[in-house]
Amino acid sequence: MRLPPPLVRHVLAHHRVGQLSAIQAAQELNLSRARFYKLYSQYLQACAKGKAQVWSPGISGGDHRPSWPAEVIALLTKLLSSKPPSTYSAAASELYRRLQFKTDRASVRRWAIENKLAPDTASTGRFSLLTLSGIYAFRLCRRIRRPRWLKPRRDRSASFSSLQRSNRRPVEFSPSATAQFGAGLAFVP
Repeated sequence: MRLPPPLVRHVLAHHRVGQLSAIQAAQELNLSRARFYKLYSQYLQACAKGKAQVWSPGISGGDHRPSWPAEVIALLTKLLSSKPPSTYSAAASELYRRLQFKTDRASVRRWAIENKLAPDTASTGRFSLLTLSGIYAFRLCRRIRRPRWLKPRRDRSASFSSLQRSNRRPVEFSPSATAQFGAGLAFVP
């Protein structure tokens, strides 16, 4: 709740002359003790300059950022709606390059989330499970040169069976998977 500056000045003046304690004044202004002392410090600085009668409290907390211009919003919407969408860093860079509007990647991300333009990160991953299993199967199938001081791995089937258990689907070798992944694996649905 915002209080009018004359009321704030009146309460702070009463505290200054000792008519109100700090706790009573903070309760009257509905402030925490820490915020009251910050406000009181600003008030005392204004009193020292002789401007106690015209002093008004500053802005405390909240979102005080100016809204973005319409051309910035239009460009961001275009960049983040494309398929595939631009990264937040690239979008921030383009805003500066095209419109000389300086912002950072985090602000673009925050705006995209607020305006429902953030990509769905749950469904988009770098690798799908099928691709990863093909990569791991290929690494298991090829001969890995190990340093002399490490004991050679005796049982390679244990690694392959753990891969099979992690996928929860039966794995079998097939020529089509060899062409696709470089390894002879395919998943049986």
